[in-house]
Formats: sequence, structure tokens, C-alpha cells
Amino acid sequence: MSELTVIVDGEIIDLRAEADQAYIARQEVIALKAGIDESFLALGEKLYTISRRQWYRLYDCDTFDEYIETLSMSRAWVYQLARIHSKYRIDLQVDDKRLAHIGVTKLAQMASSINEHNVDHLLEVADESSISDLKRETGALPEIGTGKELKDNVQPGYYYLTPAHGDIALNLKMLSKRYVEVLTDEAGALIAKV
Repeated sequence: MSELTVIVDGEIIDLRAEADQAYIARQEVIALKAGIDESFLALGEKLYTISRRQWYRLYDCDTFDEYIETLSMSRAWVYQLARIHSKYRIDLQVDDKRLAHIGVTKLAQMASSINEHNVDHLLEVADESSISDLKRETGALPEIGTGKELKDNVQPGYYYLTPAHGDIALNLKMLSKRYVEVLTDEAGALIAKV
């Protein structure tokens, strides 16, 4: 037996052949991942178009939700993909390669918070951070409160304010029992400093 072979479970394994197979498998995984990254964008575009143009009616479906059932796809997944297409590709015109690199999970996490004022910042955070960091950056917003209430358990920090926060941006200082300052970032988006 040479130095390039080992015995595993009674089988003689050629390490050169294993290394070659491992390399090929890695290249295939990378190619398949790239295909997935690109295909979610194409799928979102198709689903958005079918919904928008009401092509589901051609398949004897009264609603897009009925059409989704015929595809055996999760309603939430379909709407998430269509929203990513609408928000990032149509509204914000973000490059497809960048979207594919960031991925569905992070794009979905940011969708309700991202706008033309903070798009560059949030995409940079998504590019460089974990999903947990991104959730802290965008997911903290609902914890501020909505309407006329500011939650007492809001941690000190900076929070982007979105239309989902209603009038809170205007009334934030008056509503809080704590020191709150309403600022704008370099792009003009509202930020609450708690």
C-alpha cells in the first residue's frame, strides 16, 4: 500500500482519486448554488407577472391564490418571491448579481424596511453581515411600537422608521417616557435615536 492510499471500513481508498472527486463535487455544489441564486429571481419575476397580468384566469382560477394551489407551492413563498422582484428589481432597480449574492432570506428580511433612502446601507449590511445582524438592523423596527405607542422595552440604539410606524415618527418625542431623538441619515430616511 502506498502513502496515497488508506483503508476505510476495510476498503482501500486512493487519496488522489478522493481528492479529485471532492474537487468535482465542490465545483458542482458551487454551480448548483449559483443556479439557485439566479433562479429565485426568475421565478419571482414570473410569479409577479402572472399575478399582475391576471394570467391565472386562463387556468380557470378566479384568484392568484387559487392558481398558487395548482402549483403546489407555499402561498407565503410565492408572495415572498414576487415581492422581492417588485421591491428590489422594479422599485429599487438593484443589480441581479447583487440580489442573487445576498439571497432570498436576507432580501425578505429587509423588504419591509428598505427604501430608496436606505437601500445602499441595508444592502451593504446584508452583504457583510449574518442574518442575525441583519435582523437586528431591520427587525428591531417593530419593537419600537406603532401608531401612538412606544414600547418601554426598546433597547437604546438607532432604528429606521418606516411607513408601518404610522404617526409615530411625528409624535415620537411626546410619546416616549425616555429620551428619543428623531434624526435623518445621509439619504434623508427617518431614524429614531433611543
